[in-house]
Amino acid sequence: MQAGGLLLWQSRQVKAGVPPAFAAFAAPTELWKSYKCCRRFPIPKYLTPCHSSSMAKKDDPGTKTLRKGRYSQINGNFLITLVTNERVPWFTKFDLACIMCRCLSLSSVVTDMKILCWVVMPDHVHFLVELHQDDLSSVIRRMKAGSATRLNRQIGRKGRFWQPGFHDRCLRHEDNIKDVARYIIGNPLRSKLCKKYGDYPFWDAVWL
Repeated sequence: MQAGGLLLWQSRQVKAGVPPAFAAFAAPTELWKSYKCCRRFPIPKYLTPCHSSSMAKKDDPGTKTLRKGRYSQINGNFLITLVTNERVPWFTKFDLACIMCRCLSLSSVVTDMKILCWVVMPDHVHFLVELHQDDLSSVIRRMKAGSATRLNRQIGRKGRFWQPGFHDRCLRHEDNIKDVARYIIGNPLRSKLCKKYGDYPFWDAVWL
């Protein structure tokens, strides 16, 4: 099959609401056999991981600790991690992963911040944001509520979708934002979900 077949598939996926940055990666294997992925990224620098295991559960005494010292800075950059409730791997389902990716680009879900880079993992999401107001907790709370509504609707369920709270790391001035972005998109590779960056569909960055 010609490369045009892959491009046709991609255009149809975009029309169906799949973000263009990864629409092509959902294509059937036979399309990829005739079209080599052109996305190339250098090996990311090692950065201190944002461990999603530090996310606290509702009855965990560490929940309050997460909130202590939380610092919101307008135009500051933050590395955020959200974890699904009880770590259910909802995003191994293609339709739910696509909806989550869509949520990360919807202005009705993403308010008062700009998402610079993100990756959707089986049971959690990492994203790098530029904050446009001084209350990070409120911004993330609205995003969690908006995405949970859409994801639960697709599943046909009600109830908590996300684990309470979130993990955040405020980037220092000396941090290189693009190095952090490379670290984020390298998560699937380090988790052995893929063998190279271009093989994993559920991520994007503003620099592409």
